[in-house]
Amino acid sequence: MEKFSGFNNKLRVLEFSASLVEIGLRDSFKLSFVDIVERPSVLIKVAIEDVHSGVSGVGFAEGVGLPLPLFTDDCSSNMKDNAIELMNYMFEEGDFCGLAGMLKSVQRYKFGSGGNFPAVRLAAEAAILDSFSRLCGISVSNMLGVVASSEVPYGKSISASSVNDMLHQSRLAIKQGASKMKLKVMPENINEVVETIKGLRDSYPNIGLMVDANGGFDPTKDEHIDALKWLDSMGLLMIEEPVSRSGPVRGLDSVELMRQKIPELLTPICLDDCLLSYDDCVYAIDSGLADVINIKPSRIGSVVGSIDLIDLCYRSNKQLMVGGMLEATPGRCLNAVLSAYCILKGFAIPGDLSLPEERLKMDIEGIDSCLRYGPGGGVVLCDGLGWGYNYDHGE
Repeated sequence: MEKFSGFNNKLRVLEFSASLVEIGLRDSFKLSFVDIVERPSVLIKVAIEDVHSGVSGVGFAEGVGLPLPLFTDDCSSNMKDNAIELMNYMFEEGDFCGLAGMLKSVQRYKFGSGGNFPAVRLAAEAAILDSFSRLCGISVSNMLGVVASSEVPYGKSISASSVNDMLHQSRLAIKQGASKMKLKVMPENINEVVETIKGLRDSYPNIGLMVDANGGFDPTKDEHIDALKWLDSMGLLMIEEPVSRSGPVRGLDSVELMRQKIPELLTPICLDDCLLSYDDCVYAIDSGLADVINIKPSRIGSVVGSIDLIDLCYRSNKQLMVGGMLEATPGRCLNAVLSAYCILKGFAIPGDLSLPEERLKMDIEGIDSCLRYGPGGGVVLCDGLGWGYNYDHGE
């Protein structure tokens, strides 16, 4: 929160709107436990006024969930109503003591249903920051000390399919400038993934390779432990979320069990899906369960919390990357700024970022699709005010 504590003028919410849009995917995104063909974005637009000067700014942001409450309690059926509930509270609270006070209120609010709804909180925080920075005539990246038009390394996540298809997807991404590839792996396709890794190694020896299991291995099964040992022998950048969603032992407890059964793991273990809160991330870092954490802002539920985790990992000499949840342009611009902040801190794998049109059939209506690949092959930060994108203020 200290990044935003220097902006102390009283602020108030003048007006807001909230909506939900379902965005289809170009191809089904296959995970170990579900195939995703579309996902919801909650969109919040907010006008904020500096009470002292009377100057106001309008901000807009996106929070992303899944059709069903698989990782968090956000889902298509509740995100819009919860956004309206939260923003009504912010509107009725009146004047806030500076930007930090306004952001704290987003996290302090208790929803009537008792849930946490992190994607909605993230959208509210991000919209407030977008509005405030536009009010000040600056960008959020400026506020974080990030250089405008920075490039963030382009990384491609490849969904589970045949060896030929995974190789084809990978070659296309590498041709576009991807510097690392992440393959989705599960117990039933490990042979195909290993063959794909070998094929990519032969053709592209300098490309960074990693796998993401989305928690699909069961640490109580010997054959799954053997499969993880096999992956560990492949010289990968990391194995992401090897366990957590399969078998009788779940969540962080399953990671502890895996660590006990394979104490000699050489490949860095990245945790993602089992980190459901800021406190989970802190525990994973402090306990040594994670060598790398993958933070997803819509799951953490806070821009401020995401920045705090980046700073904590930096102080703890742990690696961190900013992951994606199939965001459209607003969410990817936010992720790009946080990834650029990670680069500023010196992290080796700052993000997991590509352009929205590679995954999505459409973008948010009225948004300028400003993200592009730069000469270095990375994703270039948009250089506008706020999070960098331009949008139509109309309803």
